[in-house]
Amino acid sequence: MVSILKRYMLHIVFCVSAMVLLSSATFFSIYAVNNESKIINEIEQIPDNPKQGNNEVDNSGGNGFVQTPAKLKKYETGLLLGVDKSGSLTDVIMLFYLDVDARKVKVISIPRDIKIDFRKKEFRKIKQNNPNNNVLYCKLNEVYGYCGQGEQGLKDLQSVVSVITGIDINYYATVNLDLLVEVVDTVGGVWFDVPQNMRYDDKYQDLYINLKKGYQLLDGEKAEQLVRYRRYEWGDLQRIEVQRNFISALAREVLENSSLRELSNVVTLAYDGMETDIPLSVVLNYATYFYNNRHLNLFTSMYMMTIPSFPEESNDGPYFQAYDSEEVLDSVKRLIDK
Repeated sequence: MVSILKRYMLHIVFCVSAMVLLSSATFFSIYAVNNESKIINEIEQIPDNPKQGNNEVDNSGGNGFVQTPAKLKKYETGLLLGVDKSGSLTDVIMLFYLDVDARKVKVISIPRDIKIDFRKKEFRKIKQNNPNNNVLYCKLNEVYGYCGQGEQGLKDLQSVVSVITGIDINYYATVNLDLLVEVVDTVGGVWFDVPQNMRYDDKYQDLYINLKKGYQLLDGEKAEQLVRYRRYEWGDLQRIEVQRNFISALAREVLENSSLRELSNVVTLAYDGMETDIPLSVVLNYATYFYNNRHLNLFTSMYMMTIPSFPEESNDGPYFQAYDSEEVLDSVKRLIDK
């Protein structure tokens, strides 16, 4: 029992920050734990009519989704942010899109080096609504810090990602690396296939990475090395892919060894370890949903993507990635429509 409970702590940090922050506005709270069969039955009764539910496609010229009341949303979205040790940079930025009917989690990764120019029309309103935002342009992973951090910084970053992807985001959750280390150690490590030899030392960051290629058990320290390593042949895009694969491995491992009560207990414990605007009652409700579908491969690479981007031409100054808005919106739409 103890080992199983430990496994669920891990799920919360990433997958539940993923699956949990994909939650709905339904408020079942502890009711979900004691009425498992009834809730599962409600989930199974969801009609197949794509026009029913909480999120319908907005055909009024926008690219997002319009929320309407319902017991269980047909679509749910959440932003997962991995915050570095400085507390000001969000080096992991992933948008999770839960398709309830299809029982699939679709993941959209956004490169942290993408340039956000607040002088552009699409971002201007975000800057105008925040008196703490005094920056003209910055990297995506710097938006949180430049916009005041805290709740305002998170809301502004959420708005920026929504503009880029064309998807309205219901919730956000942040996870720091210290919590990742603690949770991985709590569960006794995670088996993962390290894609290459990783060696890097940086005294300034107190960062020392030394991992060998191959399938192995990663403890908390080694898991941190994995997610922080950057020297890939294909740069940050490959780093994003490794991070996504790691999250998927955690999710699959935990979901295959669960009971609803244990999952709900651990969700409640881990909920205190992250900053989020998701109600705990919502978290517990969707823990039930994932428990009911634990036999399915909810996290698969077929439903994961990194938005297309390219290096911005510059003779000097910081490195930025640029993107074509129409290309990104088309790519996101193709993923969502799968």
